[in-house]
Amino acid sequence: MKQQSKDILPEIKLALRISHSKLDDDIIANIDAAIAEMIRRGTPATAARNLENSDILAAIRLYCRKEYWINDAARYERLQKAWDVKIDEIRRHYRDDDGRTDPDTS
Repeated sequence: MKQQSKDILPEIKLALRISHSKLDDDIIANIDAAIAEMIRRGTPATAARNLENSDILAAIRLYCRKEYWINDAARYERLQKAWDVKIDEIRRHYRDDDGRTDPDTS
């Protein structure tokens, strides 16, 4: 488990409306999977790992929500589309691997 993922665990659990610790390892794995998926889809690694960035946190929350609604096809589909849109926005916004942005070119 990465310390960085543990640091945002309380915020993600709140978004998932989970108050117990039974799923902590699973949630941390989903946080790490969300970061890996952002990088795979073209977000610079430095940006994707910046868990102080509100856009990155929003994307991670969406990813985790969709993973916990997999048994509700309609809700899962809505969350998947929202995740796709958010990742595309983030990918277009971040221009280099230093995580810097240039809002004039997005």
